[in-house]
Amino acid sequence: MIRKLSWVLLLVLIAGALGGCREDPEVETPSESSASAASEATQAADHTMDITWATAFRDKSLPQGYVTPDTIAFYEPHEGSTPDIVCVPIQEVLDHVAAMERLPRTHYYEQFMEEKLQFLLHIIDYAMDMGYSRFSMPSTEIIDYDINQAHRYINYTFRMNANGLSCRTVTKLPTGDGEQTLNYTLVVLPGMELYDIDKYHAALDAAREVVDAVPKGYNEKQTALYLYHYLTENVSYDYDDYYGSDSGDADWNLVYDALINHSTVCAGYTEALYYLYNLAGIDCITVQGYIPATQWNSEGGYHIWNIARVNGEYYYFDATWDAGCPMMFYQFFGVSEEQLQSYYPRDIATFDAEISPNCDKNLMDTP
Repeated sequence: MIRKLSWVLLLVLIAGALGGCREDPEVETPSESSASAASEATQAADHTMDITWATAFRDKSLPQGYVTPDTIAFYEPHEGSTPDIVCVPIQEVLDHVAAMERLPRTHYYEQFMEEKLQFLLHIIDYAMDMGYSRFSMPSTEIIDYDINQAHRYINYTFRMNANGLSCRTVTKLPTGDGEQTLNYTLVVLPGMELYDIDKYHAALDAAREVVDAVPKGYNEKQTALYLYHYLTENVSYDYDDYYGSDSGDADWNLVYDALINHSTVCAGYTEALYYLYNLAGIDCITVQGYIPATQWNSEGGYHIWNIARVNGEYYYFDATWDAGCPMMFYQFFGVSEEQLQSYYPRDIATFDAEISPNCDKNLMDTP
């Protein structure tokens, strides 16, 4: 559900402005008079506060068209062909996100961001739901600096890859009141650039099917256990060279591999549980860390797992290490940090340790 927004972000600068991106009319030439009329129409269009598609997306190959102050312009990529630029009124974007039954993401990291960035989060919600990889965002409040300051929280919220989202304010236009500036900022979503968009949506559809299968009447604890059990029972650990695969599957998608291929690594279990829990209304985040080398494990290595809020309390979940275990033998479902560390000590990454909630209870001890 959309949180209350600061509507000063959505300044519409031109009374009676056109709703949608402007594209100059094509000039037909059956006669000199019609060509002249088309030329006059083009010259008459007021683009004072608009920018061209080429400027908005830093791509000179794009056809002529304009982004307006009251729309968001989205970039829809197509393999081997020119991308489509789809322009959507700001209110339509917000209405679409408000109508989404549950967002496939956490709200946890919003507490670390400026309130004005709520607007940005909803645009990303829309872009990812529709399969757009970039967008041009007009705002009097937000510039690339604001986004870069919060980029780690945004990346954690939308589970973007290590490269993270990128942004650049491409144009600043004075609004005429002498105080505010209209900024057009280009935002690139790496997950939608590098992954197959169809795989992303197939994985989300699969996650929604699993969540829809939760028996009616289950409480949060029962729902959390049902979804956790689904992963540990139906997904196997991939012991091959997953990240270095040259078998044609190098465009791996973690959630797709977990929920469609049913084989993945720790990051796949973690991201799959992230989507399953958030779609079910259980706020869930991820935690990165390192398993130190010991006499039992000479290598050690990177690891990632989850924290989720169930019945108002936060607990650790590590579906990777419970994979294949009968439910009665789970050791990492809804545990405290003490219990998590008692089995196999792990170092939590500094950033994650600083922003993650405390987990000092065990879920299985609760009713």
